[in-house]
Amino acid sequence: MFNLDWCCEVCIAIEKRHPKWIEARDREANEVNDGNLNYEGIGLPPNYHDWAELELKYDSELQMMHDALTTEG
Repeated sequence: MFNLDWCCEVCIAIEKRHPKWIEARDREANEVNDGNLNYEGIGLPPNYHDWAELELKYDSELQMMHDALTTEG
């Protein structure tokens, strides 16, 4: 995780695609294993929001997930 923000399923799927996500996940696991149960994450990478918007814009699977969560039916 990059930070403590609450995320929807689409945002989590996008976050997991980011090149720094593995580093963030591993650092969180190490912190928790060392007893830090209040770890706040490594923080969002620079330009994360622009990167995430492009991921959503050009990936049909993410678009379908987004539509399913935002469409009333």
